[in-house]
Amino acid sequence: MDNDLRVQAAPDYAAVVLGNLSEPYPHSAHHTQMSAEDQPTPEQIHPAFYTSFDWHSCVHMHWLGASLLGGTPGSPLAGAAPAGASDGGAAAWVDGPTAVKVREAIGANLTAAKLAVERDYLLANPSWERPYGWAWLMRLAATCSASSDAQPA
Repeated sequence: MDNDLRVQAAPDYAAVVLGNLSEPYPHSAHHTQMSAEDQPTPEQIHPAFYTSFDWHSCVHMHWLGASLLGGTPGSPLAGAAPAGASDGGAAAWVDGPTAVKVREAIGANLTAAKLAVERDYLLANPSWERPYGWAWLMRLAATCSASSDAQPA
């Protein structure tokens, strides 16, 4: 994508991310109930990824937010990429105040405790959201790992 277009679109992308990460409904749950009592809320079974319309879209929104903070090449605010950064390690695509809001939204969801619940659900349901959702989860992890942002998530 042309960098000028990405520069122009970045504030709109950030607004979409912030909207998606703050709205738990509507939500399309894809949880297989094992009994009549097995009716958890999306937040109970997916505390890190329950906003957006469904799980994989929420993971995708976290990736988009993380990529706006850094980790995708060509940013107008880019510095030198860290050695070995798989995504180029570029700096933020959004201004400072927007980056703070995105970082806070992502950070509120991607805590160790919440990610442990997500991990446990995926281990207990190994075919769930595969391959598409798992691919976005790996993309999110790679982008966070490659980010030059001091605290991408």
